[in-house]
Amino acid sequence: MSSIFLKKMSFRVVTVLLALIMILPNYGMVRVSALYSESPSQKGRLSANSYTEFGEIPDVVLNDGVYRIRNAGTGAYLSTYKISAKSVGKMFLSTFTPSDDGQCFFIDVTEDGRCRITPQDDGGEYCFCWNLGTVRGCLLTKVRVSEASETSLFDISKLAGGLFTIAPSGGDNPLAVIAAGAQTTEYKHTYASIADYSAGNSMQMWIFEPVPTERITSAYKSTTVKLYSTGVFYVRKYPFNLTTDDIEWVSGNEEIIMVGKGGVWCALGEGKTTVTASVDGASVTFGVEVTPKNAFTWYSQNNIYTSDWDGTILENVYFSSGGVKRRFAVDSKSGTYCSNWIDSGCALCSVAMVLHNLGATLTNGYDLRSGQNGNLPADPYTVALANTGNTGITKENDVMSGNPTYMSWGQVTGRFNLDGEAIAFRRVYGPTRALLKSLLETHPQGVIVELSTPIKSHYVVFTECINPKETDPTRYRFKVYDAAGYFPENGDCIEFEQSTAYTYEGYRYTSMRAVLIFDTVSNINN
Repeated sequence: MSSIFLKKMSFRVVTVLLALIMILPNYGMVRVSALYSESPSQKGRLSANSYTEFGEIPDVVLNDGVYRIRNAGTGAYLSTYKISAKSVGKMFLSTFTPSDDGQCFFIDVTEDGRCRITPQDDGGEYCFCWNLGTVRGCLLTKVRVSEASETSLFDISKLAGGLFTIAPSGGDNPLAVIAAGAQTTEYKHTYASIADYSAGNSMQMWIFEPVPTERITSAYKSTTVKLYSTGVFYVRKYPFNLTTDDIEWVSGNEEIIMVGKGGVWCALGEGKTTVTASVDGASVTFGVEVTPKNAFTWYSQNNIYTSDWDGTILENVYFSSGGVKRRFAVDSKSGTYCSNWIDSGCALCSVAMVLHNLGATLTNGYDLRSGQNGNLPADPYTVALANTGNTGITKENDVMSGNPTYMSWGQVTGRFNLDGEAIAFRRVYGPTRALLKSLLETHPQGVIVELSTPIKSHYVVFTECINPKETDPTRYRFKVYDAAGYFPENGDCIEFEQSTAYTYEGYRYTSMRAVLIFDTVSNINN
C-alpha cells in the first residue's frame, strides 16, 4: 500500500475514535449534543441560532407537557397516523393542521431525564418506540403505553439556539438520531426515520413548540356528595394531556368542601358552593352540594344545559344501531330539530340517577369529558357505555355502536360496582304506594317506577315518602326525579303530582306497572 493511502486511513481511524470518545461518556443522556458544531451554513445544514427560515425558535425548557415538534430543515411537523390507519401508527412529517391531535405530543420526562413521546391521537394510549432498530433508515412505530419498554425511551438534547435532537436511548447505533427521511408514506408524507448523526444537519434538528391548554371540561355542571365523604374530581385538558398535576383547584367555600392537589376533595359541611379548576388561563367551574342524605342528582332527557350532567360535550357523540346513526344527546328546545337517542332515554336517565345516588361507578371505561379512565361516576353517558358494551371514545365526533337507550338491565349492572361489590337489580310487579314506601326504607337511593298506559310508557325515580306517618297508605305522597322534565322545577326532587310525567304526560299512581330496584348484591333482596 502507498504511504498516502495509509496516512488517509490512519486519519479516518483517529477521527472515528475521537468521535466515539466524545459520544460514549454521554451515551444515554446527551450523547449527540457534544458533537454539535456551529459550522457555516451549507445545503442541509444549519448553524445554531434563534431563527430559521420557518420562523422564530421558542426558548423551551423541556418539561412534562404537550408540544408540537417541527423539523428545522423542512418546516414540517412531526405527525402520526392512528393505529387503525393504513400506515399503522408510524411517525411522519406533514404540514401544520391545528385540529390534528396526531401533531400534538405529550412529553413525559422520566426521573433519569429520558423521555417518552406520546401522540395525542388514539386517546394517548400509545407512545413511540424504536422496536424496528436503530440502524439508519429504520422507522418509528407505536406501542401501548402499558406495554412500553426501554425501546420507547428517547434522549432529547437541547442545542445552542433552542434547537433539539431526538435520539433513541439505547440500541446498537450510538450515532442514531431521528431525522426527516427520504422514504414516503402511501399518502406521500415523508417518514421520520433513524439517521446517523451529522453535525449541523437541519434535517436532524427539531423545534419544540409548547401547546397551551385551550379549554378544560368536566363530566358535570353540578354534583351532589354526601357529608363527610371523600373522593376525587376529574377534569380534561384540551388538547388531551395525560397529566393534570399543574391544575389549580379552588373551592368556593372550604367550610363546605376542601379541594387539594389532584382534585382530591373532602366534604366538611352541609351547603352549596362551587369548585373551579384552572390552568394556562383556561378554567371550568361546577356546582357542588354537600348533603347528609344520599347524594341525589337529576338528569334530564331533554335539557343538556341545566341538568346535572354535562351533555353539551356529548352533542357531537354519535351512536349507530340497526343502520341508524344519530347524536347521543341534543337540547330539545335548541330551536334546531336534530334526531337524538336520549329523547327516549327516560329509563337510561332513571337508572343513572339511582346508580349515582347509590355511589356506584363504571368499572371499565373512558370519559372523554374528564379524561378519566375507569371508576366513572354514573350519569346517562356512562350508563349508555355500559348498556351498549362500549368502553368510551376519545374524540367528540367519533361513533359507537349499539342503541344506548334500549335498556339491557343485566349488562348495565354487570359493569357497575360499589366499592368493589357487584350491583344487581330486581323487578317487582303490581306495586302499591305502601310497597313503594317500604322499598324506599331499605333502598334510600331511590327506586324506579315503570308507568304505563295502553299507548305509552315512562320511567320515574321515586326517592322519598313525604308523609310517612299517614295512617291511610293510599294517601302516601312521594318526591320524584323525573327525566322528562325540561326545567329543574318540573323534575328535580318534586312531588309526583307536580312532575312532567303527572301534569303533562297524564300518568297517575294507577299507571304503575312495576318497580325496578338497583342495589348491591347483598342488599338487593331486602
